[in-house]
Amino acid sequence: MTITYRPKGVCSRLMRVEVEDGIIRQVEVQGGCSGNLQGISRLLVGMPVQQAIEQLPDASQTVLSTWVLIIVSTFSLYYTLTGYCDMARGLANLLGMDFPENFHYPFQSRTVSDFFNRFNITVTKFINRYVYIFLGADTNGVLSTIVKTLLTTMLMGVWFGLRLNYLVWGVYFAAFILLERYFLMRFLVRMPPIVDRIYTFVVVMFSFTIFSGGTLRMTGYYIRSMFGLNGLPFWNSDIYYILTTNYLVILLSFFFATSLTGLLGKTVRSRWPKLLDALGLPALAWSAPADEMLAAMKRDKKARGGIVRFVLPRDVGDWELVDVEDDVILEHLAAWQGSKG
Repeated sequence: MTITYRPKGVCSRLMRVEVEDGIIRQVEVQGGCSGNLQGISRLLVGMPVQQAIEQLPDASQTVLSTWVLIIVSTFSLYYTLTGYCDMARGLANLLGMDFPENFHYPFQSRTVSDFFNRFNITVTKFINRYVYIFLGADTNGVLSTIVKTLLTTMLMGVWFGLRLNYLVWGVYFAAFILLERYFLMRFLVRMPPIVDRIYTFVVVMFSFTIFSGGTLRMTGYYIRSMFGLNGLPFWNSDIYYILTTNYLVILLSFFFATSLTGLLGKTVRSRWPKLLDALGLPALAWSAPADEMLAAMKRDKKARGGIVRFVLPRDVGDWELVDVEDDVILEHLAAWQGSKG
C-alpha cells in the first residue's frame, strides 16, 4: 500500500510512504531540507507503522508558542534578507564599489509608511519611481491614490515571488498605509514614540504571518491560534523550556535590529585604546609601511618564487592567477596610504 500526502505550510511538497504488512518499506519526501529528511526517512524504513506513530512527539503547540513562532519568524526573515544585502555590500566595497543601504532599522519605524522607507529600500524606491510617481503619485483624487498604492504594494509583494500570499501581503500593507494617510496619522503624531513603534511592530509582525504562512489557510490557522480560537492551551512545559533556554537569543534579536548596535559600536571604538591598556595589551596598528605589507603578501600560499599572485575573474565561473610585480604593488599601496591622509 502506498500512502501519499501533500503537506501544507512547510517546505516539503509531497510525502510518499510504502507500507507492506504493517511495516514501512520506503519513504520519499519531495522538497524540504534534503539532508535531514533523508536521515529521518532511513530511520523509518523497516519500522512498524504503529511504532513510528508512537515515536512522534505529542502536539505541543500553544497560544504562546504560536506568538513566539511568529516573532522569531519575523526576525529570521529580516536577518536573512539584510544579511544577504550586507554581504553583497561588503563584497562590493572590496571591489571599490559602494552599494546603497537596503535595510535601515525597519523595526524602529513609527508608521507603516515609514517601515517601507526602511525595508527593502532599493526595491521600494524603484517601484515608487517607476510605478507610483510615473502614474501620477497623489494626483487625480482619493480613488486614484488608493489604486496606485494597492498596485505599488502588491508589486513589492510579487518581488518576493508569484504566490497568492505575497499579493495579500501587499494588499494588507496598502490598507494600513491608506488608513494612516486618511485617518490614523492625526492620532499617531500625538503618541509617544514608543507607542508608535509598538503599533508598527505589531502590524509588521502580523504581515509576516501572511508572508510566511505558505498558504492563506495556514495563515488563518496561525492567526486563530494566536488568539486562542483553535482550542489550544495558553502554554505548556515545552514553550516554558524554549523560552527559559533561548531568551537571550530572542533578546539579542531585538537588540541587533535597532540602532543601539551603532551606538554601542561608536562607544567601543572611542574607548578601545583605554580598554586595551587596561587589559595590558598593545594598541592595534591599523596601518603598516608598504614594504612590510608587501612582505606579508609574499607569505600568501598563492605566491610563487617571491612573486605575489592575484586570483582575477575572467568571466562567470572562470578565473586566472596573475603575477604582479613588486613595483606595481608598492605603487598602489603608497597611493592607498596617501588617500587615507
